[in-house]
Amino acid sequence: WHVRLIMAAQVCACFATSGDMLAVASADGRVRVWDVRSGDIRHEFAPDEHAGGEITCLDWRERTAQLNGGDMPVSKRKRRRSHGKHDNVIAGGTASGAVVILNVDQGTTEQTLNGHRAVVNCLAFCSQRSLLYSGSDDRFIVEWNSDTWEEQSRWKGDKHQVTALCCTFDGSPLLLSAGRTIKLWNTEKQEVTKKFSGHANLVRQLLFVPSESVSHFVSRADNERIINAWSIGSSGALERNAVATFSATEELSHIHVDKHPIHPHAVCLVALSRENSIHIFSHPLNGYHGKPLSPKCTIQFASSREKSDSSVSPLPILSAQLCCHHDDSLLVAYGSIVRPAFERLSPVQEERHVCLVRNADCDNSVAVGKRSNLQRHKVKGKQHAGRVLGPGQAAMPACTHNSTSNADGSEETSIEERLSLMSVTKAKPPPRPSGPPSADSLSQMLVQALHSQDKQMLEGVLRNVKERIVENTVRRLPSMLVVPLLKEIVHRIQTKPTK
Repeated sequence: WHVRLIMAAQVCACFATSGDMLAVASADGRVRVWDVRSGDIRHEFAPDEHAGGEITCLDWRERTAQLNGGDMPVSKRKRRRSHGKHDNVIAGGTASGAVVILNVDQGTTEQTLNGHRAVVNCLAFCSQRSLLYSGSDDRFIVEWNSDTWEEQSRWKGDKHQVTALCCTFDGSPLLLSAGRTIKLWNTEKQEVTKKFSGHANLVRQLLFVPSESVSHFVSRADNERIINAWSIGSSGALERNAVATFSATEELSHIHVDKHPIHPHAVCLVALSRENSIHIFSHPLNGYHGKPLSPKCTIQFASSREKSDSSVSPLPILSAQLCCHHDDSLLVAYGSIVRPAFERLSPVQEERHVCLVRNADCDNSVAVGKRSNLQRHKVKGKQHAGRVLGPGQAAMPACTHNSTSNADGSEETSIEERLSLMSVTKAKPPPRPSGPPSADSLSQMLVQALHSQDKQMLEGVLRNVKERIVENTVRRLPSMLVVPLLKEIVHRIQTKPTK
């Protein structure tokens, strides 16, 4: 399985599978590769070097440790004959329809592939079979040989556009593609073996769930707050019901999935929202689950501009990746694309809401050798000025505190502030907004009312008659709750047709 990109404010960011490097493509077409451990930049590829223009998607192919399939070290002569086939390589799709191949080890543009006539939306490496797949707005899927970079085949992948691709991690000839409908392909025969339908918008990300056998995958769509988990082994040529639905409170921009670090039969899912929040889900995929699953924990990053200033502002999150196969950690890149900061956290937390405050004046490069403990108020390492806020403060736009000075002049947090940060009950709730409810709150109320069969709550939601609010509320409703909502509306029409 491969790490996909995250697009926010015309920025693409993509971690390597090992978590050692981060590739960031800005709106001007520059691709910067960062070393996660040192925090230094490795290479910067300018648009005139790769001749591709604006980068729309990224994917990694990391160096193969076993060139000839064994544990024997590879000689220098064989390494020269390989012509860089097993170097760290980044594939970047462009708005012009070209796919640029950037060699990270050599710092050069290895190849430019011209196989599409429209913007390239998605890329997927299949390292076990030495293949690269690309999908575009021209509706075609192109299969490339990742050793020679020659086009091997192409076929029509969708009626409108191909927006997401994903290869299996075991080297089997299975490929997932998506526009509005998800398709499972047999690439050897170029035939669709199964279809999945459950998203109202264009699907932007597909990921196979790591397991001993290829059995499940997850999907994310544009302007949606849900993630669907699907079973490949279900009967029928068209599957409309997801085995599980993970629901967040904000629109999602990126997801990543891995095995759970503690529970062997569960999966751990990380979702980034457009409001710079990290939602962590965990659930065993061992059958159908009707109700949407809420996140186990939500993490936010904030910055304090001055040491004497108590107000904080949210930090943008560039990308996040689970490294459960490496050290059971959550790797996060946040801050500015000019110099991002990196930090390893634990994906298993006891608190539901956590806000990490980082000093903007300190060095952006964070040591990632040890994971940060979110339960402590003093964060070790270079982020010595950080504060961990409780659930109440995580939702507040600004935090204030009073501090006292020691004899040596250093500031010491008062006992009252420590208790207020540790206690959830002492945190002041945010002021209730005045005016009519928004579509965001109504959609949550509607989901709760349909699940709990609360007639009074449902009546309060249906009492709203503004067309824009009604349209936005229904658009945010999970697909599995559309039929129950229609039944409630039909029942009210039949019982009270004049109301």
